[in-house]
Amino acid sequence: MTVGIISRSSGLARSMPSVAELLPMYRSFGTTPDHLGKLSDPSVVVPGLPAVVRDHAVAFHRELSEAFARNGGEGPSYHPLIGHLQPTDWWATLAADGTVKTRRFDTLDRRGDGTVPRVSASPPEWRDDSSASFFAAQHASLQETADVHSQLLGVLTSQPKREFMSAADELAVDTPEWVEPGQPWDVLVESKEANDRLMLDVNVTDDRGAEIDTATLRWNPDLGRYRAQLTVPLSGTFQVTVKPHNLADGIAAVRDVLLCAASDGHDEDPDG
Repeated sequence: MTVGIISRSSGLARSMPSVAELLPMYRSFGTTPDHLGKLSDPSVVVPGLPAVVRDHAVAFHRELSEAFARNGGEGPSYHPLIGHLQPTDWWATLAADGTVKTRRFDTLDRRGDGTVPRVSASPPEWRDDSSASFFAAQHASLQETADVHSQLLGVLTSQPKREFMSAADELAVDTPEWVEPGQPWDVLVESKEANDRLMLDVNVTDDRGAEIDTATLRWNPDLGRYRAQLTVPLSGTFQVTVKPHNLADGIAAVRDVLLCAASDGHDEDPDG
């Protein structure tokens, strides 16, 4: 009676495309762990595995990999919650009696959750699984494990680090590379967050850190940017720094280098 039930169940499983899609695509069938082939290799013949089932599995995984390639290697963010350390069938071989026998690895790093081998539990495009979270849990009870719940809560309540640890906004600064002594020139600044209420300062310092000129950047609605005008009286190399008036705003300063030199009466860069 039991044999009949298993036989009917096996036939039902072979008819389900979703079961075929669970077939391993890593090297999993052969004579020894050092001589394993992939089911996608036509030379690998697994008794009892219908060609239509294998073909569907191969086509399914090929479709996934081609879609990943079409998207330029960009995909969703994965947070694999992987059961490990549990003895798990990993590969299979053809026994002397003609039946397919599953095999396991003894080492802890080559195990899984008792059902899914570790190698199958993370996205195939990953170079390794070091970014996954691991739990000493069995497959059937993984969803009931307290540590899994804690990890899942952390993922689902992920915090925007920029709000607390990085700049609340970022600045794009447009300054000339070269100016003439005594001639006014503009600094234009954009807010990445399109914020028109920032308080920003700009200053010019020489190579000793002495301040040469400073100004407050004002919002210019016509330009859609902040604008200030400065003047450097002497020739030399200077540093231009744009920064928030209140450092507590958490906006990083932006610095650039400025060359101030006479053009000898020519309205062009003397280095041009």
